[in-house]
Amino acid sequence: MSERKSIWNIVGLVLTLGLSAVVAIVAVTRGDHAAAPLEASPTPTPTPSGSSSPGALGGAGPYVVYAKKSDVFAYDVASGSTVSLGSVEGTPAAERSRQPGSGKIVAFPTHEGSVWSVKRGGMTRVGGIPSGAGDRFEGAAVSADDRRIAIGVLAPDPATVIVDLQSGRSTVVERSRRGGYPPEPLLPVAWSLGGGLIYQIPYCQCAAGTSGLFSLDANNGASVIVTGTRSTKLFTFAVASSGQSLFYGAGSSRRCDAGEAEPCTGPPFFLRRIASGQRGVETLRRASDASFTVRAISQNGDLLLVTRLERGSSMMRTEVYGPNGERRPPIRGIPDRVTPIALLPRDVVIGSTSTPFTIVVVRGGSQETIVQTEDGAPIYLGWLS
Repeated sequence: MSERKSIWNIVGLVLTLGLSAVVAIVAVTRGDHAAAPLEASPTPTPTPSGSSSPGALGGAGPYVVYAKKSDVFAYDVASGSTVSLGSVEGTPAAERSRQPGSGKIVAFPTHEGSVWSVKRGGMTRVGGIPSGAGDRFEGAAVSADDRRIAIGVLAPDPATVIVDLQSGRSTVVERSRRGGYPPEPLLPVAWSLGGGLIYQIPYCQCAAGTSGLFSLDANNGASVIVTGTRSTKLFTFAVASSGQSLFYGAGSSRRCDAGEAEPCTGPPFFLRRIASGQRGVETLRRASDASFTVRAISQNGDLLLVTRLERGSSMMRTEVYGPNGERRPPIRGIPDRVTPIALLPRDVVIGSTSTPFTIVVVRGGSQETIVQTEDGAPIYLGWLS
């Protein structure tokens, strides 16, 4: 599909999501000049065709790629075996794209600014984000064509870095005086199908924070808030591979109980969608018994993994819905204590627990532990087909 046909480009947003018809063409660097690519780190960088990883991934797969501190591993779901891919410089960023991924590449930065990719041939250092771009990074949203990765700059000045996964070159998209931004840094979470737009949410490691979904035009730096999301706090949600549908759960505002952190919600609860052809937000389901939290979406967009939690209860159940909110048959074997984080082909579910810290795989009605740690949570980086 061409970018012209993707709903989530600037024109599509105006027509279907009700954004202002006038979108300022904002500059992307200080002084309102066009953004210029920055040279990658002077450290010699291997090309993507050559791997610095100890070994290739020759199993049947799919592979679950994860990190324990600075060490990266790949777990073969078919055989139950684990391959060490080597160590990275620093600690991998923990936040992932809200899209399911293609299964062809896993790419991620470290908090310190080196960028890495994993393919079947192994792990490669793509390059380093120049020190002038910032000194703290988070997020790893890979474009639909697997050629670029969008990364949020947290400090000292909020910005977005786009790294070419072929050449390792970085382009810094800085905030413009004419753009629409929250006080917090923005975390890249998805791309439009044509690659013209990057979707971002305010990133604040706190109970409160700014609401809204923001779209950044990767070509000219225009940043706007998506209409219908201005009063909606988005953090746990799913975006279709096409970039044309976003699914999330919401509750009704209520008075907070003593000791609760704002904002507080209660019944009725809603499963909602922002989608192509719809003006604003569409409610797919409504319930009074338990909240809806959209955890993952399938690669083809036909299944959603949604966790339900009753107020005052610690027991969480996982339900499966179609893209129009219809109930689908459950996936067997997902324990109540496991939080789904990815839905792979053939109903393979990747999940996590916090007591103890684990990453698990559920398939065919049974659960297997991929990794378990005691001194910090392992980081799920993505999957390879």
